[in-house]
Amino acid sequence: MTIMCWKCRGLGNPAIVRELRRMISEKDSMLVFVSETKLRKNKTEAIRLATKMFGFFSVERLEHCVGLMMLWKEGLDVSLQSFSNLHIDVEVFWKEKKFRFTGFYGRCGWSDKKHNWEMISRLASTSSLPWCLGGDFNEIIHADEKRGGRKSVRVHMEEFQRCIRDADVWDIRPRSRWFSWASGTRAKTFVRERIDRYVAKIDWRLLFPECFVDTVPMASSDDLTILLSLEGATTISSPRRDYFKFDACWANEDQCRDICIGFGRTTKILSLSK
Repeated sequence: MTIMCWKCRGLGNPAIVRELRRMISEKDSMLVFVSETKLRKNKTEAIRLATKMFGFFSVERLEHCVGLMMLWKEGLDVSLQSFSNLHIDVEVFWKEKKFRFTGFYGRCGWSDKKHNWEMISRLASTSSLPWCLGGDFNEIIHADEKRGGRKSVRVHMEEFQRCIRDADVWDIRPRSRWFSWASGTRAKTFVRERIDRYVAKIDWRLLFPECFVDTVPMASSDDLTILLSLEGATTISSPRRDYFKFDACWANEDQCRDICIGFGRTTKILSLSK
């Protein structure tokens, strides 16, 4: 099973609908979150039929909303928990496992981004179920998530880092194609960013320990699809006994320098005693 998130930039185009249907079929996507649908309510049922999905919920295009849609296949037990012009939040029951998934679309205006982080903060405290959050956050966490264009505003990245840390969720890094959006046709104007991602709480990761993310190009959009596979990751012949990964945002913590210096001294003493 895969969960799919895609900023389609308009489901009124038949070519985009055909590509969405093809991707759902090829990748066995049971749960699909689509943003920037730009659809009115009376058009959404036609999209469900065209993509051959069992159920759906949509937030129609309004003055402050570009349109959101969540679709799911038959066999998946999905119940709506909440929605807004930024998100659709559902509880999912699949293979005797119950968890929560939120499709998210962040505002891109600098003055509006505080609303993104406030919404994530509220969503993080509404349920004790294992939780995964995915979609287009319209912001990056680190400078290495952008190539080309203007230099990213450091304070915006720090606010996003703080939001992720306070919500107690962890980034699920893609195993293929680091960037999820690209724009420009010339070298001087070509920009790539990783603004789409999945983040999840530790208990969700323990529920699906073999999950992985792939970033897949789409012919009809400069926004790539991010696919979260819940099981079936390729096993490594000699698995590591540890599972430690350093997160770059830890470097901003006040005690980080002291801990690293202390670790270096301990390592030196142990090497001398051998």
